[in-house]
Amino acid sequence: MQLVRHFRQACHQLGIKPHILGLDSSPSLAPAAYYCNQAIRVPAGDEPEFPRIIAQIVAEHGVGLLVPLADTDLIALAGVREMLSDRGCLPALCGPGTTAIARDKLQTYQFLRNLGLHTPATRPLSDVLVDRRADLPVFVKPRFGSAGKNAFAVDSWELPSWLVARRDEFVCQDRLVGQEVTVDLFVDPARVCRCVVPRHRLEVRGGEVTKSVVRLDAAIARQVETIAGALPDPFGVINIQGFIDKAGCVHWTEINPRFGGGSPLAIEAGAIFPLWLVQLAVGEKPDYAAPLQDGLMMLRFDDAIYVDGGSVRPGSDNTGSAGVLLPPSQL
Repeated sequence: MQLVRHFRQACHQLGIKPHILGLDSSPSLAPAAYYCNQAIRVPAGDEPEFPRIIAQIVAEHGVGLLVPLADTDLIALAGVREMLSDRGCLPALCGPGTTAIARDKLQTYQFLRNLGLHTPATRPLSDVLVDRRADLPVFVKPRFGSAGKNAFAVDSWELPSWLVARRDEFVCQDRLVGQEVTVDLFVDPARVCRCVVPRHRLEVRGGEVTKSVVRLDAAIARQVETIAGALPDPFGVINIQGFIDKAGCVHWTEINPRFGGGSPLAIEAGAIFPLWLVQLAVGEKPDYAAPLQDGLMMLRFDDAIYVDGGSVRPGSDNTGSAGVLLPPSQL
């Protein structure tokens, strides 16, 4: 919902009346969809017809800017990026080369290692179970996973039977300890990194950050710019994660070519990503010289909307403006 509001604010700032489409496989169960002007049901990102339907929606509705938020959609959309551009839409996503590196934990590891950066040793779990040449505890995660789903520490080789059966789908990493750091960055159409906002993750729930604080750091910014500069076809908002050890060394673990869950904090701190994307979509040249607010903290909490038959409303304790609340009949 925060990102929808930020994009709506960006449009208003430019004197544009926005018509925001929310695309989801279950829009009636997606709270952010109620804050859009229209919601459309689409297949899941790994369904064969997904890219064709997205292209059809772009053409039929004259979509000028497409902003994917789900990892599972990125590969399919990267493959039709040029076709979407030909239809007058700015796809705010990286190309297939960058997306392939980011989606595959083994490719991410090799990419970061080749840059000479610190990154935890990563091997296929199937290989590790053959020789068990890894110091416990280790961290196990899906090779193509996201949002921390099915990712956990392992302190014994007596693994659950379901994990052993699916060992080819998982990787094993050295377990890291220290301060989690997430960096939001913006890469312009010329592949120049224009803005870097490091933030420390203070609390995470279900893979999403709930408490975070901006910590501007020149050394971290240089490393992230190195990563962005080496990616084959970066564009837009990219989210990079790692851990800072006691010696201050960053061990990079993830590259996510999309808005991160905590990116609203970077936006509030001055990295006005939605405004820049809207400006690019309408042919304007953004001013990337935005001052960033170091030390800004985000404390996220749950909110709710209530759906009853043909109506939807915020909670009775909400005295502010709810903005657009799309009727359930349109979802």
